[in-house]
Amino acid sequence: MTTSSPPRQIGQSPRRKEDDRLLRGQGAFSDDINIPGTVWAHFVRSPHAHARILNIDFSAAMAHPGVLRVLTGADVHPPYHPIPPVLAVRDAENRDNEAGAPAFTLIARDKAKYAGEIVAIVVAETREAARDAADLLMVRYEPLPVANSPEQAMEPGAPRVHDERSNEQVRWLKSTENVSSTFEDSEIILRHDFVNQRIHAVPMEPRAGIAHWDPATQFLTIWASIQGAHELRTQMAEVLGISPDQIRSVAPDVGGGFGAKHGGEVEYFLLAIASMELGLPVKWAASRTEEFLSLSHARGKTSEFEVAADRDGRVKALRLRHTTDLGAFPKGATPIVAQTSAIIATGVYGIREAAFEVHSVYTNHTPEGAYRGYGRPEGINLIERAMDMLARDLDIDPAEIRRRNMIQPEEFPYYRTPGGDIYDSGNYPEALERALEVSGYEGLRERQREMRADGKYLGIGLASWVKTGGFGPSSLDPSSSMPEWARVKVSPAGAVTIYTGSSPHGQGNYTTYAQVAADTLHVSIDDISVTHGDTATVTYGMGTFASRNMVVGGMAVLQASQKILDKMTRFAGHALGSDPDGVDFTDSVFNANGSSITFREVAARINQVLERPPGMEMGLDESSFYQPTHLTFNYGTYVAVVEVDPETGDVDLQQLFCVDDQGVVVHPVIVEGQVHGGAAQGIGQALYEDIVYDENGQLLSGSLMDYALPTAEMMPEFISEFIETPSPTNPLGVKGMGEGPTTGAPPAVVNAVVDALAPFNVRDIAMPLTPERVWRAIQDAQNGDQS
Repeated sequence: MTTSSPPRQIGQSPRRKEDDRLLRGQGAFSDDINIPGTVWAHFVRSPHAHARILNIDFSAAMAHPGVLRVLTGADVHPPYHPIPPVLAVRDAENRDNEAGAPAFTLIARDKAKYAGEIVAIVVAETREAARDAADLLMVRYEPLPVANSPEQAMEPGAPRVHDERSNEQVRWLKSTENVSSTFEDSEIILRHDFVNQRIHAVPMEPRAGIAHWDPATQFLTIWASIQGAHELRTQMAEVLGISPDQIRSVAPDVGGGFGAKHGGEVEYFLLAIASMELGLPVKWAASRTEEFLSLSHARGKTSEFEVAADRDGRVKALRLRHTTDLGAFPKGATPIVAQTSAIIATGVYGIREAAFEVHSVYTNHTPEGAYRGYGRPEGINLIERAMDMLARDLDIDPAEIRRRNMIQPEEFPYYRTPGGDIYDSGNYPEALERALEVSGYEGLRERQREMRADGKYLGIGLASWVKTGGFGPSSLDPSSSMPEWARVKVSPAGAVTIYTGSSPHGQGNYTTYAQVAADTLHVSIDDISVTHGDTATVTYGMGTFASRNMVVGGMAVLQASQKILDKMTRFAGHALGSDPDGVDFTDSVFNANGSSITFREVAARINQVLERPPGMEMGLDESSFYQPTHLTFNYGTYVAVVEVDPETGDVDLQQLFCVDDQGVVVHPVIVEGQVHGGAAQGIGQALYEDIVYDENGQLLSGSLMDYALPTAEMMPEFISEFIETPSPTNPLGVKGMGEGPTTGAPPAVVNAVVDALAPFNVRDIAMPLTPERVWRAIQDAQNGDQS
């Protein structure tokens, strides 16, 4: 078969298919789901970060009007199981940790391990009755000493978060052969301690769910605000001790996730248990404060970082000691995420020697989990801050020091880093030079000199970054399969339906998947619909996370579409008296031997038994698994421009120039929107956001009055440019892009602020760079304190 394609959909920006329904208020989110007879759950949470539970008296709560049931840990564990671990936890010798991961229990039974952990569930006829009755519950606690930081938790005699094991879950070491000798021989050694503070994803839609166990059919249906319906079904079956075939899991419209809604949340399992106990539909919708207390936090790491370089600024080696705050339980892959964070710390540079030491530690804090970038932004922040420090120490321009150290284009494809990452493709110097050109870098430096002469402080910050996509086999998990599934079906009328295991919540999959199928089948995207997020209609799926929607999910759609086209071509060849190889497919028409048959005619006639060639089944309905063989790596260089008021510490972020290589860009407008959104979240970490605990493990930033979330007026002017080096790992050449901007923005902004304050001898400021921190950094530097 030969094809003469119409104008490609890939690379164009058609109007998004999903927006009209949502903009008209016709979305259906979990809190919108209502079933006759639904009752409400309210979760009673520990006010203590660490405390023995001595007694729970729920007699007054049960006497409250409308209350149906109170469940405590004694009712749940047993007979129900804890959440199973997602990944094996490895120690320094890359063996299973002897102690294993502690059980991620659904509800505290004997001891509460963080403020916000669930200790009881009140189920009542109305939401208000459940909440009022919860206030009548009498829980007697014995407060215990708190492990309030990873460093404290690793000290001898520290309070044990889990009584049966030490607080350290992972101690991982990896080193190339000549790190020590390279440091000994190097002229320049830079050492600095960095903090990546804890932050929160703050999805626009707080979590909500409704579980309905039907005693007659022994079947559970659960609707939940999650990023992967199939993963929830799998975990739910293990926790409840029933077959996955007895469970329907639905992720309806989801108002943002950013990784935090990936993986089972204990509340959804407890809703199912309550429904099974009562035989009624049970619903819950989180308050914003509940989200801050119990929806996973992210990023919390402290790092001791060293680089060895020559006097020309060429970095020869690095050493990194990474310590991560897991919180009280191991959520998803978080115990090993500090390892991925460490190995990316060589960034886009040809650093050949590196030593990594990683400690992942339990504390009496809310569990950490995924958040846009999941470990990689922390590692990139370290090397990009270090590059600027080194440049200042050697009096080299920050752009020039990056230029001297970058991996060169001829070293691709498949450049292997000291940590074991294998970069698929790229041209890092081109991204740097393009960013300098687009931003007018030399002009900015001239403007900076002029402003300083007038007593004003402009800062220019660079960050060159690289970020994984696709979630395939890696050096840390070579056996990772992480496939995705898609099904493409063509009706007799020629309408195309895509069924995907990837579950979008803002990424634009409805449109981009339709573009992939439209290019293959030569149909209008208006004739394509997309179905997702329901295990009753989608056979298999892994979900949406790790920049994998197009890299993995899109490939499955492509392969299933190609199967459809192959079958249609065989039918057309039979109908036109030609071998399939002799059929030309152009603009939805199959041509052979001077005759033709349209796409719609094939779709209709393939269902007629006398029309088909012998042995061909009726219908057009094909599915495909796509299993990546490599990770992909998108990258870029960002330039931030700020002005800092040294009298107040106020930072005015004026512009952020973003040059990205995401591989082949499927929908430029969607991609640019992802850049803006991802960069906004990175700016939030750099300047505003901070999860803060007091000395007793109490969350002080537990509402949007206390947690500074950036708003539109805080955003700079975004200037986006794209370059394109297709990935050799997949047929479309895509790399994923949702997390890259969150990786590049924080160090670019921090570097810009520190650059602005160079006249004051400010060397570093810990994120977030609030006005108070900036002002204090200036005062400390002027007083000679750079600790």
